[in-house]
Amino acid sequence: MLKFCKIAFAALALCLFGVNEASAQVNTSDILGTVTDSGGAVIPGVKVTATNTATNDVKTTATSGTGDYVFSLMQPGQYVITAEAPAFKKASINLSVSAGDRARANVQLQVGDVTQIVEVAAQSPALQTDSSALSTVIAAHSVQDLPLNGRNFVTLIQSTVGVAAGPSNAILSGTRPDERRQTANISANGQNEVFNNQMIDGMDNNEREHFTILMRPSIDMIQEVKVDTNSYPAEVGRAGGAVINILTKSGSNAFHGNLYEYLRNDKLNANDFFANRAGVKRPSFRQNQYGASIGGRIKKDKTFFFGDFEGLKIRQGVPTGVIFTPTKFQLQNPGNFSDVCTAKDPCANLPLSGIIPASQLDPVALKYWKLFPLPNTGTPGVLGPNYINNVNKAYNSNTMDARLDHRFGDRDSFFARFSYNPTYNSQPALFPDVVVDGLKVSAGGGIFPGPSEANSQGYMANFIHIFSPTLVMELKGAFTRLYLYTSSTNQGTKASEKFGMPNTDVTDQISGLATIDIPSMRGVGSSFVLGDDRFVPILDINNVFQENGSMSWTKGAHNVKFGAGIIRRQLNYYQNTFGLGYFRFTQGQRTDLINFLQGKPDQIQ
Repeated sequence: MLKFCKIAFAALALCLFGVNEASAQVNTSDILGTVTDSGGAVIPGVKVTATNTATNDVKTTATSGTGDYVFSLMQPGQYVITAEAPAFKKASINLSVSAGDRARANVQLQVGDVTQIVEVAAQSPALQTDSSALSTVIAAHSVQDLPLNGRNFVTLIQSTVGVAAGPSNAILSGTRPDERRQTANISANGQNEVFNNQMIDGMDNNEREHFTILMRPSIDMIQEVKVDTNSYPAEVGRAGGAVINILTKSGSNAFHGNLYEYLRNDKLNANDFFANRAGVKRPSFRQNQYGASIGGRIKKDKTFFFGDFEGLKIRQGVPTGVIFTPTKFQLQNPGNFSDVCTAKDPCANLPLSGIIPASQLDPVALKYWKLFPLPNTGTPGVLGPNYINNVNKAYNSNTMDARLDHRFGDRDSFFARFSYNPTYNSQPALFPDVVVDGLKVSAGGGIFPGPSEANSQGYMANFIHIFSPTLVMELKGAFTRLYLYTSSTNQGTKASEKFGMPNTDVTDQISGLATIDIPSMRGVGSSFVLGDDRFVPILDINNVFQENGSMSWTKGAHNVKFGAGIIRRQLNYYQNTFGLGYFRFTQGQRTDLINFLQGKPDQIQ
């Protein structure tokens, strides 16, 4: 720790700092005020004490010659502020502070016996005039008690002032192969959802490839969430949208814990209108979210702990919607379109019979032809919306968090935190699996079907040393890692080569069934993909190392903070865009399927 302290201050010596009134803290708070007598005259030399009611942590200072006092780097929570001086009654104020607050608690002393106590309940002002930051603080009771789908704290942030959910198809929405965990889609100040700065306990929590969240603790671990949308503190910088800072929870002298399970299932759900018409049963839905947390003391007034575990399992049937596929006659008679191509309404590039000569049928296309499911809805014999079904997707997530706080004495305090969050998501194909020439393959359909895993873990240590009531040092270090891997449903099967396309399966990562994209059928605008989709696999490994040091100095009515931070990132990113081959048929007006069966794409990548 001493070695790091020397490095931090060596970096500080290279910087030039102006002496300005300090802005709000990132994960701590300031408590300040002025002590006066009943006539409004300031009183210097008054002993002022701040006591944390949960941990009994006591800080003491004295008012300056102007009657002012400041407590820097205070943990958020409930405090009792007391002021006492000879010939005056002792005054006591109950005060609640949140992260980033510069909470003002002015004290007026009354003449009397020092053994007499005057208690005052401090009211939080609507506007904190000692800070210019525009912030919203979501307290622990809101994070934990409000009904949040999937217990995802991001959905609560989306409802704060100046913040809304981003586009439904955004990278951070949870619907893309880049990021399939629960949504982290936040748009602040009308900015793009990737322009936010995510933090946890004042340390960087950003993944820099897709700008999502590296680590997501359970909401039981969250003490509060602070959302800054303007005039950001100097420590955070880099944000066109919002600075979102998660403050983790510490234990206290009292023991607290909980045990829970939340259940949702399809018994209370209605069926889809079109599924009812097609005779498709209501999709299944099972969501179980369960966990426990406990916090308390190891040694009273000295050492505290908090830990939690949370599991989330979802098995959900997803309606495919009504999909355009060939007619039953066409699927059973490949190349024969005589049911829709007639002498009165002929199809381009076909004889009046509406039949493709057998010599012109592509052998690879004939194998893909077997991937289409038989129609189960719509008007029989009509090329149109004629297939609907339910497919099942799976989501598993486990979250484990732990934090240890310790006070070495009146001048030194320390906490360490650990979080681990492995997740697994399986996005289904819309068409059922098919066996073609003895090979079982995923037929495809849908948007980027396939499995995805995202495992995040984070470690942090924080040390505060009080040199004097007017000079306080804070040192922080953290390491966070995200491993994300998304692949296709036929990954590693070498299905393309087995279908008759040589040299398409290059490695285990570039191996599967090449993409066939037919974006329209009969000019109606249907779109579907056979085989594996593009842009996968994706491998994203982020390692983030951080060191941070700061000093807070109080001089009279002024509070100055200066410091330096170092962030070192390792990003290993790999994405296969068109490695398997991509064949697109876009001629339209009923010729898409005809050209497809003849192996005549108009776009190849």
